[in-house]
Amino acid sequence: MRYLVVERAQRVVDHVRDDQRSDAPGAAEQPDRGGRPQQEDVYRVSWRRIIGPSADVLCDTGDVEWLSAAEAAGELGVSERQVRRLAQAGLLPAQRLGDVWLVNAFAVRDRARAAPVAGRPLSAPMAWAVLMVADAALHNPQGSSEVHLQHALEKIADRSDRHRLRSWLAVAPAPDRWAHWLARRASRHRVWVHPGVLERIVADPRLRPGGGFAAAARGAGIAAGPPRRFYINDHDVDAVLDDYKARLDTEGDIELMVITSDVPAAFLPPASEPVPLAVALTDLLDSADAREQHVATEQLGRARDALRSTA
Repeated sequence: MRYLVVERAQRVVDHVRDDQRSDAPGAAEQPDRGGRPQQEDVYRVSWRRIIGPSADVLCDTGDVEWLSAAEAAGELGVSERQVRRLAQAGLLPAQRLGDVWLVNAFAVRDRARAAPVAGRPLSAPMAWAVLMVADAALHNPQGSSEVHLQHALEKIADRSDRHRLRSWLAVAPAPDRWAHWLARRASRHRVWVHPGVLERIVADPRLRPGGGFAAAARGAGIAAGPPRRFYINDHDVDAVLDDYKARLDTEGDIELMVITSDVPAAFLPPASEPVPLAVALTDLLDSADAREQHVATEQLGRARDALRSTA
């Protein structure tokens, strides 16, 4: 059993664990609070956390570890107000005791691990420019990265955009952050389709298979089943949904990655074939399969190191 002593003013100042004795300094100084365990009793339980100078709540927390709003804010990198908003919206499991919020520590740490990387993702055109250059480096690792970069720059008409691409490549984040960095390459939508039309969808030239299927097809060294993720131009979405009697469904088996119309045609992946390797590897960064994540991180890391050296 665990007890949590909640107090109002100061923040966390003490932890008390099993191996601390009930005769620890100050243990006898705590007066009885209306039938609740005295200080000696609290010292005997698994742990105690003090959040202020005078306790006004004592509750059995079971096996759950709780954080104050301030602690949760520190772990998430947000304000205490934002933590309270998340708790009130039900996005963080929490309990409110008077004016004190207690937030489930596991949920906070899980959210922190899944939190997006700080900084804004690249625009859709710039994300595809980066992917185009990275893909060239992946396919010719022994070649000159400067050649890959120049080839990509030739496709960018605007001089300021060419400069921006060089600048972004020079500070490219670690590959495990590329899923966020390049998130605007496409907007993700789940759809439901009848299983009987899946073969037709795979063969549709408007749909470019991505994810594990594309990575396997491009020689990433993984095994994959039928494609479930497809990249599609935004002007084709309505027609495809109509043709296959598909509908948007958050639990659908098919993912449509919709590419916005502001991406230059020179940056778009070729039609009627799986997306380029760099795109497929970026997809795998979100995979639930640890091996696929490792393959993606390793291969994108090599491309990133080569390109950073020339940017």
